[in-house]
Amino acid sequence: MRISKGFGTDVGAGGGQDLVSCTVVTRGVSAHRKATKRLKYAMRRAGAKGLRRALNYLLKETKKVTPKRTGALRRSGEVTIDSNDPPSGSIVFGEPYAVYVHEDLDAKHKAGTYAKYLERTVKNRRHMAVARKMIRDDIAIAQAKVL
Repeated sequence: MRISKGFGTDVGAGGGQDLVSCTVVTRGVSAHRKATKRLKYAMRRAGAKGLRRALNYLLKETKKVTPKRTGALRRSGEVTIDSNDPPSGSIVFGEPYAVYVHEDLDAKHKAGTYAKYLERTVKNRRHMAVARKMIRDDIAIAQAKVL
C-alpha cells in the first residue's frame, strides 16, 4: 500500500505556499495507521519549529531596517506562533505608534532604515527564500527521523 501525505506552511504576507510531501510504504493497516500518526505528529511539530525559526530570522532582518529613535520600537518586535494545524505565526511590533511609523512614507528616517520596514523584509525574495528553506529543512529532518 502506498500512501502520500503532505504538509503545507504559509509564511506571512507575500510569502507563498510550500508543500513538502513524503511517501509512507507499509504492509498492514495497523502499521500504516501507526506510521501515519507518527509522521503527522512529527511533521506538525517540525513545521511549527521551522516556522518559529523562519519568523525569528525575518524579525531579526526587519529590526535592522526598523527606524530607531529610542530603540523601543525595535525592542517591541516579537514572534507569536498559533497552535493551529497547520501552524501559523506572526511578527508583531507592540509599540502603539508602530503602525504610524510603518505607514508614514513622508517621514525622514536615518540611512538604512525605512517606513514599511516589515513589509520590505517580507517582500524581499532572498529573505523569504531563507525562511522557506528553514521550514523545509526542519520538516525534512523530522521526516527522515520517522521514516
